[in-house]
Amino acid sequence: MGEGNNENDGIDIVLPDPGTPHRWEQYDTEDLECSPQSLLGYGKKAHQRSGGVCLYCGYGGSWQVEPEIKFDAWRQLTVEHIVPSCKGQLDRDIKNAVAAVFQVRPMDHQRKIIHLVKDLNEVTSCHLCNSMASRCTSRNYIGEAINLFGEHLQADAAGGIQQWIEQLRRDIWEVWHFKSDLVRAKLMVLRNSFEKKIGPALQVSLAGTRPLPTPLDLDNKLKHIMDSLINTPLP
Repeated sequence: MGEGNNENDGIDIVLPDPGTPHRWEQYDTEDLECSPQSLLGYGKKAHQRSGGVCLYCGYGGSWQVEPEIKFDAWRQLTVEHIVPSCKGQLDRDIKNAVAAVFQVRPMDHQRKIIHLVKDLNEVTSCHLCNSMASRCTSRNYIGEAINLFGEHLQADAAGGIQQWIEQLRRDIWEVWHFKSDLVRAKLMVLRNSFEKKIGPALQVSLAGTRPLPTPLDLDNKLKHIMDSLINTPLP
């Protein structure tokens, strides 16, 4: 930033007039309606299967006793891929592995197997559990797991494909169980820290019950935070 005498030299934040059109009106409606994919795309089926409940911590379970699903709870959900891909190319890894194991089967059969593998490997998760679970290591990547069982079972023989699917399901289940135990252990430590330190400190900063902040409230809050940061002397 250049030199100057202004207190916030180089930072000129102008808040929008509350009466002006919303900034998101400039975006294409169709693009907004199909995003994010973890809720409205590939994740939709996983959330329908789970009833919108995180299968690691149980977040969203209160919906079972409440009359309706709340938007602000639903939007915190995402999808956890239990057994990861090798280099972040999950769809490609599954497709290639299935093609290698079931190469004598017609393409429409392979596609059904691919969809089944994806469904077995995708579960509803809240964002925090997804973040913690994704850092857990798995003994196999998804492509390796598919190929491993294909080598030991006659997957294209009568009844063989069902054995292969059941074996793969057990392996995915074991990985989920390992991740689940680790995530729950981390959550216990996190909850303890929250109850002893974080929660009380946050409670002090609250001045009674407030309504949900508006976009303008959030603009003002960020401006206040930035003003505080740039007015703090550097070490």
